[in-house]
Amino acid sequence: MARYSKSDIVLGGMGPLPLDSYTVKCIDVKKDMTKGNAEKGKSPQPAAYFQFEIIAPQQVTVGGSIYQIAGRKFKPMPVVLDPSVPWGIGQLTSALERSQFDMTAFNPEGEFDDDNLKALLGWTCQMQLHTEESFKMRPVTPDEIEAGAAPTAKVPMTDGNGERISN
Repeated sequence: MARYSKSDIVLGGMGPLPLDSYTVKCIDVKKDMTKGNAEKGKSPQPAAYFQFEIIAPQQVTVGGSIYQIAGRKFKPMPVVLDPSVPWGIGQLTSALERSQFDMTAFNPEGEFDDDNLKALLGWTCQMQLHTEESFKMRPVTPDEIEAGAAPTAKVPMTDGNGERISN
């Protein structure tokens, strides 16, 4: 059986990552519909869903501890495939241009083609990333609802000392 030091293990999405610029590579991309939000009047729309992997630097130091980050995978917010919204194709094509992506990978004319998103596989660029600590939450109990809490509210979970439990 092999032994591994904590500093040699790549942590998942919950490990610390200080705000900085990281070199990342696109390892998966697909076109799918967003969920939409009927309560806010937003209907589902086509979007590009990405998965990236950090490729550099190999590690970061946080609070005196070394964390391996090369190989860590993450999925950013989807990119809406609508040229009329600022967080849509315009933002994506601007990022592609800044990273000097060869747009002819989509088609000979060099136009963005959302039916050929696989052309982005292997795309390497710089991305500003960081993590923020999140805490475990639970639904409210019937007693808490009776005391005035909203039925849809979430309550922080605590340990035996009353401290919030970090994800």
